Amino acid sequence: MTLFQMEVLIAVMNTGNFTRAGEQIGLSQSGVSHTIRSLEKELGISLFIRERGGVRLTATGEQIAASARIVLNQVSQMKRIAAEANGGSLSGTI
Repeated sequence: MTLFQMEVLIAVMNTGNFTRAGEQIGLSQSGVSHTIRSLEKELGISLFIRERGGVRLTATGEQIAASARIVLNQVSQMKRIAAEANGGSLSGTI
């Protein structure tokens, strides 16, 4: 599971819709769908229940999304620490 996949997962969770999630993070609906499908295949589970009006997390998807949110928050914290150590600017990617 990549950080990018986690970001897409959280965006879909927050919006309940692949299209709106894509708009939020700068991906097409098909890009979001492909990323989620790839993540579900990697994990061997369905993360979302797909319904006519959008999507919602499965029970297991909720647990995984909660963990992904923790990881993403930790990454943000590491970036802040690095930026502070670098005099307030962060160069490169983490």
